[in-house]
Amino acid sequence: MKLTPLKASQYWPDNGYISKDNMIQRSVHKIKDEFVLARLIRKPPFEVNPESLNGEARILYVVRGKSILRTATSTINVSEGDCVIVSSGNIVNNWVESEDTATAEVIVFRLFPQLVESINSSQSIFAPNRNIGTAPAPPAQIIRPNAAIKKYIDGLQFYFDRPELLKEELIAIKVSEFLFLLITLEGEVGLHPILRSIFNKVEHKFSEVIDAHIFANISLDELAHLAGLSLSSFNRKFRKVYKESPKKYILTKRLEKARDLLSQSELRVSEIALDCCFDDPANFSKAFSAQFGLPPSAYRKSIMA
Repeated sequence: MKLTPLKASQYWPDNGYISKDNMIQRSVHKIKDEFVLARLIRKPPFEVNPESLNGEARILYVVRGKSILRTATSTINVSEGDCVIVSSGNIVNNWVESEDTATAEVIVFRLFPQLVESINSSQSIFAPNRNIGTAPAPPAQIIRPNAAIKKYIDGLQFYFDRPELLKEELIAIKVSEFLFLLITLEGEVGLHPILRSIFNKVEHKFSEVIDAHIFANISLDELAHLAGLSLSSFNRKFRKVYKESPKKYILTKRLEKARDLLSQSELRVSEIALDCCFDDPANFSKAFSAQFGLPPSAYRKSIMA
């Protein structure tokens, strides 16, 4: 298969995806020096370096473990057996501890236009006359545990355990097989819109990104990344749009949500604190008192009187 390398070199360099600290195993396989297929194993919790997928896509299969994957406008809880197709855009992926397993393992397929075109020209797995439209695909689409996909992945593990067999031609064949499998599940998966979208950058309104993650436990750096901005540019744009700093605006919205939960639910104060992204109940109580003049428990009693 003839494949011209991309000029960009930042896509999954050998030492660039996750740090070597606590690394158990990483197996990265390339065609013409471009990362295409990988298996990663590591003890959670850890955060994958934020990625920008403009002009390409990822397919992630979780062999074991759990993660919280965020795109510009969505949050997906991913577990063992799930397959996630992530199209163009910025992503943040945080792997969390699980009682079920000591390590997380994920298999990653990287799709980009040259690879897709090369596979299609040599294997003809995509219908040549199919009209797949122009509407943007969702930024991420999840396929819950599927027996056919699991069986394919189980077979692929044989090659990861014998990396000397994964020559470029075989990598191309295995990736094309997987894409063909997903296309046979078209009614459930809808792969064509994803393949279409990797050629087009999807723009999201700034407010859409903020609204999607304002109650998520993520940093401002991560939020800025999901908005496609540097932290300094993010702060400037936030002040322009919302007329106050991100920290103050987000804190106010979270405290307002906490106030509503105190008056409208029977959740314990500690549960409300967690729901509103406060890891420390003492800090939650202090912030709530500063905003509303009473600590949470006293506020609840006052409105019940």
